[in-house]
Amino acid sequence: QVAHSVMLAKARVSGTCVVVYSDILFDRQILDRLLASPHPVTLVVDRAYRTLPAREKKLDLVIAEDQAGTAGPRRLRLSTFKPLRRIGKHIEARRADYEFIGMAFFREEGFQALARAWDDALRNFAGRPFHEAPSPEQASFTDLIQDLIERGVPVHGMEIDHGWSEIHSLEDYQRLNAYYQGLTAGAGAAR
Repeated sequence: QVAHSVMLAKARVSGTCVVVYSDILFDRQILDRLLASPHPVTLVVDRAYRTLPAREKKLDLVIAEDQAGTAGPRRLRLSTFKPLRRIGKHIEARRADYEFIGMAFFREEGFQALARAWDDALRNFAGRPFHEAPSPEQASFTDLIQDLIERGVPVHGMEIDHGWSEIHSLEDYQRLNAYYQGLTAGAGAAR
């Protein structure tokens, strides 16, 4: 139902727009890089998801068009923006290149395409399956993004390697709190 929540704002959006899931913390540099994207629709995608401890949730996984050079820790990065082919929770982990972190940037034409896709989904799929969702009314944000991809709207992934975290449990909160307290204590000692 995240798609519905995002689209509640469609009448108020003009120009560029950033969508950020409410359960993530991220490094400011990620947002700065995202805002510089030249593409109509850009999602932040993390290639490090395979190295993280297993999480008790289905991940929003992504398959990129250009998979060359994504294996291994070292590689030449000619572009950190890659065209995306597929996104969703039902992608096999071994086939996925990235995890969508819950942060997206839309230029005006990208958000207009998203709004048109939403309106079409409500009109043409009401009460029927829409990508991975039972209906558009229950669709996730990634269902709507997959619809854009299938319509031929350029959707790019901005590749990152860590720099963000979800807060889904008390343990997540405690881990992040300890991390930031450590940063604050280190900054005080450096004065």
